[in-house]
Amino acid sequence: MKKPKKYLVLLIGVIGIAFIMVIAVLQVGPAGNTPGKAWLEWTETGNYYNYCPSYIEASDTERYLYYCKNQIEGQIKDSIYMRSGTRNGEAWEWSADSVALIPGESGWDSIHVCDPDVKKGNFIYDDHTYVYVMFYLGSDKSNNNHNQIGVAFSDNLNGPWIKWQGNPLITYGFASDWGRGQPSAISVDEKGKLLLFYSCGDRDGTRMVYRNVDLSNMNDPIIGDEVIVPTDGLTEADGSQVILHNGALAYDKATDRFYMVRPRHPFEKAAPSYISTELEVAYTPASTIWNGSGTWMVEGHITSEQTDKERNHNSCLLTDVWGGLVGGRNHYQINFTGSDTGEFPANLWTYRIYGIGKESLKKQIKD
Repeated sequence: MKKPKKYLVLLIGVIGIAFIMVIAVLQVGPAGNTPGKAWLEWTETGNYYNYCPSYIEASDTERYLYYCKNQIEGQIKDSIYMRSGTRNGEAWEWSADSVALIPGESGWDSIHVCDPDVKKGNFIYDDHTYVYVMFYLGSDKSNNNHNQIGVAFSDNLNGPWIKWQGNPLITYGFASDWGRGQPSAISVDEKGKLLLFYSCGDRDGTRMVYRNVDLSNMNDPIIGDEVIVPTDGLTEADGSQVILHNGALAYDKATDRFYMVRPRHPFEKAAPSYISTELEVAYTPASTIWNGSGTWMVEGHITSEQTDKERNHNSCLLTDVWGGLVGGRNHYQINFTGSDTGEFPANLWTYRIYGIGKESLKKQIKD
């Protein structure tokens, strides 16, 4: 993983092919975790990294977590992996990991696939109606540039996943720029219409945008214009201008709010200096997203104090299959990547996936 160019502050991770299985383990929490602390979802040994989670609850007893991992020990290449979780009391038992998606043999995603986000709907492709869509980042460069967003489809959360032949869905033409990536989607109609949020890194700087997309008919998908996600109300640790990227979103129907977790700046100077130490959790009325303007209310932060990790980054909110916030405004959960400091690439092998509840956020506000 190389440090992005100076006008970009995006972390995408480094990416590749995969097929490896590890034994299933019981997550450390929340049943057995220390109050006010994050918990490790599962253990991983060796020079492997687990990061960029997308976590969905299919039922009260069934969950699926998609994430990025390297196939070959010590090699810095990602594929997209998946584990299924089964409830055991208040904790979850995780399956062995399995590969969900690998890079293409050639073309736009031939080097990297990462940053998965899975949602349910009805998506007609090649005269078949698929039930799930996976948004993902792909690239044909090994230097973290020329990222674009593609989609794959499946009838089952366990796969197999079929890549759309028309990929990439969200294109970017300049190979020397970071591009478009880090997708986060929310279903609008529980069919084929979604809000697709993602990060932009180009000569105009770093920002988050969203589009209205209709993937009901993949022979003729409808892709709306980019709308910039507002940053009013968000905060950086030093009071500087907000740099918004790599945000993961969920919708809470009961309050008609969008919730977001995102990396907080500035990043530390000590290595690794390209990922965040803190994460910020905030919400905004749905009207902010629909109108393209409004204010976020900061709910709290995830810091080393709660995680005992020196870097906290690449996060998501636990959602249902449509992107709805599981647990509502009072009991939601954030999952993220926790890791240690150290020189590249040794720090990569410390990337692991953790969870934390709303009640453990630092500087929580009342609403």
